Amino acid sequence: MSNNTEYIFKQDFWGNWKLIPSKPNSGLGTFILLIVVVLILMIVVITSPFWLSILGFAMNVSKRYYAAIFSILGGIYFLIDLYNNWLTGVLFLGYNSATGEFHEGMFNANYINYVYAINIVGILIGFYFIYQSFSKTKQISNL
Repeated sequence: MSNNTEYIFKQDFWGNWKLIPSKPNSGLGTFILLIVVVLILMIVVITSPFWLSILGFAMNVSKRYYAAIFSILGGIYFLIDLYNNWLTGVLFLGYNSATGEFHEGMFNANYINYVYAINIVGILIGFYFIYQSFSKTKQISNL
């Protein structure tokens, strides 16, 4: 019988080189990292009205309405997503598969209330940015 073990040279603590068997990489760590990144991106997309309104704080006061418009569009996307159970179904509410079997969401369905609150805060900040930018523009034009 032949041994299919691969060997590599590795330097130890004192600087001596040794031939040791290599450990096969199962790729599980990469898969888990990929799942975590996709999960974080899904949560960011769901809460995009809040993040876009926070981005508005870094903008010039007279140009904050750009962040506000995208924040309101993010809120509209959230309502469409909620109606169609796209990301909210996978994350919170659950969904029916093609075979008719119901699958629960990754998180508890009660956490969707926090997403509602975060998105409402983001949209309200967006409306405030619109008011602020137009009042600032009106003050400048009256001078």
